[in-house]
Amino acid sequence: MSDRRQHQPFGGSFVGLIGPGHRGSGLLGDVKSWIDALADYAVELGLDTFIFWPKRDALDQLEVFASEVVPGVRQRVSERRV
Repeated sequence: MSDRRQHQPFGGSFVGLIGPGHRGSGLLGDVKSWIDALADYAVELGLDTFIFWPKRDALDQLEVFASEVVPGVRQRVSERRV
């Protein structure tokens, strides 16, 4: 048996909407707000997997999440972990 530890993903599911002017429950806010929140969860809590459940407009929301939020979180986390 190997002494090397295997990585176990540690993540969370996030319901919400990306963009200004949204109200209600869940994680709501513009792209910067999402980047700030998810980077905090990654650095402070060790989360490395994020599952996004858009409350509406799923395809548009997932496009923004994949093209803007995810790269922004990766960049912010790498800056904070230096």
